[in-house]
Amino acid sequence: MKRILIILLFLFSGYVNADNEVFVFDSEIIVDSRVIGSPVLTVNAGEEATLVIQDVYELSLLATPTESGAVLVSADLTIDKETVSPRVLVNLGQKFRMGIGKTVISMTIRQQSQDDI
Repeated sequence: MKRILIILLFLFSGYVNADNEVFVFDSEIIVDSRVIGSPVLTVNAGEEATLVIQDVYELSLLATPTESGAVLVSADLTIDKETVSPRVLVNLGQKFRMGIGKTVISMTIRQQSQDDI
């Protein structure tokens, strides 16, 4: 199995204070029904986080909490220059998936806890 180089880039779009909610995306990258990686992304509410893998995969996430407790997830997923941009309303702990071709990214979102720090 090829070694996967994962580079996490966090793009900050404003002042960050201690009151901001922080979400953790537990992910699996699945190609041809095989899990090839399990990155964990930490995202500040209202800020974009980007995951880049070997210049082949790029995933940008924006998590916006709602009054109902659900999180609106806006994503841009690019694989080999093909892009999808889903927007999904997700409850904490709920699994959601997105993909292109034979590649699927499965994610579960949760709020950051003291154990994550």
